[in-house]
Amino acid sequence: MTPTLIYDPKYPQYRATAQPLPADTGVRAARWRHYDSIPEHLTIPFAMRLFAMQNLTLQYVDTVTDFCVEKRIDGTKPLVRAVRELCKGIDRLYAGSFKGEAGRLAKESEASNAAEFEDNADELLTRLFYGLDTEVGRLGLTGDHKALVIAVHQALTIADVTRMHAREGDELLRRYHVPVAPTGCSMLPNEFLAIADLLPQFAGDCYKLSQSRKITAKALLNALRKHVIVMPDGTTLQ
Repeated sequence: MTPTLIYDPKYPQYRATAQPLPADTGVRAARWRHYDSIPEHLTIPFAMRLFAMQNLTLQYVDTVTDFCVEKRIDGTKPLVRAVRELCKGIDRLYAGSFKGEAGRLAKESEASNAAEFEDNADELLTRLFYGLDTEVGRLGLTGDHKALVIAVHQALTIADVTRMHAREGDELLRRYHVPVAPTGCSMLPNEFLAIADLLPQFAGDCYKLSQSRKITAKALLNALRKHVIVMPDGTTLQ
């Protein structure tokens, strides 16, 4: 069995992300104006965890796109191009925040926290892989196509955790009367959310909601809440 990709240039979801994203409604700008009303002992650990999970998600996304390019998976080129453009958009968004030596240390801290979280979650992620291997195997997929669908679900699992954490951030914003985006996940870039929406298309009509993914995402979120964050200056935050 070979997955039939559902990419269609006229498909609204793809068209919405392939073209420039809509301009911000002003909610984000208003939110940042009131951000300092929230105590730093709440915002800093939350933000550091969110940056780390974004970093880890995009690493898993890179695995999906690189695999498609390396294996020349039919029909994925437009999706790869769209996702990579969105990734560049995220880089541009944060470019102004990561300048000079302080910026370099912040980026290193983000990558280090992502790697450490992944290492600490190794048992959960291993269990996820074997669960997905069984679930995807039932679809009759083999070889590269099976590997691709598994990789898509792995990336989506990390994206799920990131969005779940971001929704907890929405609750924090509401408690301090800070504007929240109508779509939720206010602290995540539109580009990140668009990438997460596009990921299932890499699996085509072989994409099905995974029970293993749902269970693992909840367990990973609990682990993230307890994860000790290392700051750029080497100090730690619980």
